Amino acid sequence: MVQKSEFIKKSGAPRTPDADSPAAAHVRHQRRAEFEEITKEVSFTKDFNPALEAVMHDPLETIGTRVMAWIKRKSWGNNCLYCVKSPGGEEAFQVDCATELNIDKRRISAAVSYYERRGSIERRGTAKIIYPRLAPILANPPDPNEKSAEYRTFCEEWKVSHSADFERLEVARSTVKEIRKVLLSGFKKWQASRTKTDCYKEERLERTIERTPPDGRAEKASPVVGPQPGPPARPLGGPPRKKFPLRSQLRAYLAGKPVPTKLDEPMFERITRRITTQEQFEGFKKSADGVANPRKWAVYESIAQQIEARGQIPKPAPQDDPLLERFRQYMEKRESWQTD
Repeated sequence: MVQKSEFIKKSGAPRTPDADSPAAAHVRHQRRAEFEEITKEVSFTKDFNPALEAVMHDPLETIGTRVMAWIKRKSWGNNCLYCVKSPGGEEAFQVDCATELNIDKRRISAAVSYYERRGSIERRGTAKIIYPRLAPILANPPDPNEKSAEYRTFCEEWKVSHSADFERLEVARSTVKEIRKVLLSGFKKWQASRTKTDCYKEERLERTIERTPPDGRAEKASPVVGPQPGPPARPLGGPPRKKFPLRSQLRAYLAGKPVPTKLDEPMFERITRRITTQEQFEGFKKSADGVANPRKWAVYESIAQQIEARGQIPKPAPQDDPLLERFRQYMEKRESWQTD
């Protein structure tokens, strides 16, 4: 009778002979006999090999499910208590699973370790031969956030020996918690103020400025057949926004200001609506440069309101239409003819 010790490698894993040799047939018979002896009192349901192989090679299944199907197929599917490549062949390991399923070996190792911690499988010997458990007693997976008993004991002793530092730690935790609440509240308000309508108006204005020629005259549009669109809708929360050709310069100027918070679009719109000329822009910069350590953007909005309210810069008088001027001269000549 061939002893099992004859098939032991230096690594500790059983070594099997060729599949067609008499020794291989003996190993196959020995494995099946051991399998039948241990499982004869265990009730079972037939899980056919083609069904397991379908799960093994299903890319839509989770890696853990595919690995467990591979373990069952290579062990119980071969009438063996542990994973083997064939009923009379060599043992199958994690690297064989990674090769056959075409999955990264690190993912296979993580899945096998997980099932071992849960109690579904076990690895024996120095070669880590995989044995699926016939009646597993599942344990809860370890919580990665749970501290060890040794660390908890250290913390209790540290609180007593370093009471002042512990109080500082608690105060810091409370401060961080309050700041997070304030941050979340500010984000919700900022998110509510940025409506889709404002974003669309911003993009439309940018496209209008880009299409405007350098001489300031708008391009003539081709006549449109059909109903003409009505006047543009007025933005919410104020009068209609005026065209501001220095918009990009104002944005670049405000970007250099040391305000802790970010300049949002509603505030930027309120400032640009009041600065409409180059002279007003220069006056705005002169007043804004005198502000030291600004904390909020409302300071610059107030400066823009003051510049708009001063009204010191007279607007240029509208030029008369040449056609109206010629019509006026014609009417004067006609009246003089009638008088004569």
